[in-house]
Amino acid sequence: MFRPLCVLLVFAASLTAANAQSVVAVLEANRRIENRLFDGELERYEEARLRERQALQGLRSSSNALDRALKRNRPNLEQLAELEAEVDSAREAAYAVSRELSDLRQQIYNRMARLVELDAEIRRERGRLLVPPSQLDGFWNLEFQPTGEIGLLELRVEGTLVTGTYRLSGARTGSVRGTLANNEVELDRIDNSNGFDSVLDGTYNAATRQIRGEWTAVDLSGGRLGGGTWTARKLSPVEEENLQVDQVP
Repeated sequence: MFRPLCVLLVFAASLTAANAQSVVAVLEANRRIENRLFDGELERYEEARLRERQALQGLRSSSNALDRALKRNRPNLEQLAELEAEVDSAREAAYAVSRELSDLRQQIYNRMARLVELDAEIRRERGRLLVPPSQLDGFWNLEFQPTGEIGLLELRVEGTLVTGTYRLSGARTGSVRGTLANNEVELDRIDNSNGFDSVLDGTYNAATRQIRGEWTAVDLSGGRLGGGTWTARKLSPVEEENLQVDQVP
């Protein structure tokens, strides 16, 4: 049971790393696309700014021509009407390009926001690739006192969350779940037959690669013991490699 599980977990870990690398590759490809779109929008913005300057220059020219015509002693009404129409047309052209510039700026702001989000996501994904595996990940020889039960425990840690499975002497099996904080471990033990049966508190010692602590039963019916101590010793990579099902009590 545990040998195939070990192989499966190693395979799953490699898949997780590969998936994380794939996510980074996709995000970086999206960022390159967004950068090209951003460059294109900046280019269109510069072109629109040139048209705006030309439109404003046209409006000034038309307005100046109208001012000069109005200052004549006997202005030509037909000419004034034509100049007024030119001013209106120039003003509409300037307004239109001004609205276009406003829309382009909003597109550029949105594009910049997407680039910021992509950069943040890429940093997060790259950070996940750099996070080393927890020292608690793997297999442990397990012992409970005063019951004398021994067995094998497999743990996995994600952040502060700890999960795992165990097999004890007498063919008892189950799972654990809990937390890890500042080398302090707290686990709920769920027996496959009896359900939630005890709480395990312990301290991990990196120097000895052991967890030592106390366990407390949650069900004292049937004359069961109320608690005791427990110890878990981390298997070395060689021991995990040579782990066999028949070695489990």
